Amino acid sequence: DSVAFERRVSQKVREKACIPLPDGNYKLSATVRLKGSLSEASMYAISGADTTEFSLLPNNSANEWHTVSLNVPVLQGKVIVGFHAKGEALAEMLVDAVVFVRIVEQE
Repeated sequence: DSVAFERRVSQKVREKACIPLPDGNYKLSATVRLKGSLSEASMYAISGADTTEFSLLPNNSANEWHTVSLNVPVLQGKVIVGFHAKGEALAEMLVDAVVFVRIVEQE
């Protein structure tokens, strides 16, 4: 943006007949790159009444791609995963390779 901005992008993931989303623990990961002056940058997940958030700041490797991950509890077969950025003009939060997988516990 050529002006200061605040943006959220998210997607609702829910269980369907052909794609189960059983309650349990999941891992949300993404490859991100931050550029410019950002006052807020995060990856988050909302399931039931719980919000889990991972701050991407401070970013010690500005302008470089790095992979981040977040453990997410899923309840009632629904979750919203998303990204939030707030910054000055020309700042960027680039996101790629988003993956959401169930953590299978070893017995």
